[in-house]
Amino acid sequence: MANHNYARGASAERLAKAELEADGYAVIRAAGSKGKCDLFAAKLGELLLIQVKTGSGRVTPEERAFLRTLQAQSGGRAQIWTRVRGGWTKEDVVDSLA
Repeated sequence: MANHNYARGASAERLAKAELEADGYAVIRAAGSKGKCDLFAAKLGELLLIQVKTGSGRVTPEERAFLRTLQAQSGGRAQIWTRVRGGWTKEDVVDSLA
């Protein structure tokens, strides 16, 4: 089961990467890192820090806190992209302390 979940997640990350590249971003995928940020995407004046999930994948409070911290430190915009039925839901990680 773990290998199936990893393969689904990796596939979703590659799809997100391709979509971002098609939109003009330079993208780095943190493959196999099991980290809290899967993709770093940049284009002139913009940095996206993206956690990719599949289906009902859940982002823990710790992951959200990490993304908020990374967002504050980098000046980038943290997002959670969830792959659902051939499309994406995209959520900005809002700094609740602001």
